[in-house]
Amino acid sequence: AAVAVALLLGAATMVPVGWLEARAEGFDLSQLTVDAWVAIVFLGVGCSFLATLLYFIALGLSESQKVGVYLYAIPPMTAVAAALVLSEPITLGLVIGTALVIAGVALTERG
Repeated sequence: AAVAVALLLGAATMVPVGWLEARAEGFDLSQLTVDAWVAIVFLGVGCSFLATLLYFIALGLSESQKVGVYLYAIPPMTAVAAALVLSEPITLGLVIGTALVIAGVALTERG
């Protein structure tokens, strides 16, 4: 129920903003390709719904302070996925940043 409320509130606030911006820019949904629609569905289902669902499940299984810390792991995981799927380069800064994130999460887990 909490996931549904969170997603509905998010959609209720963002859809009007997106609609107004699309109108201001003269954007037409019929211009979107099939690949664009697939990407939109992936973002909506995978990145919004599943991520929120898993986050709320984790909140039910652990303390909120510990669960919240794992949100910092999202950028490094995204960079790894981009490297695998899009052949994006993995830079030294990314490696150092990821190591710092992992160290921070580990320190927080220890208490």
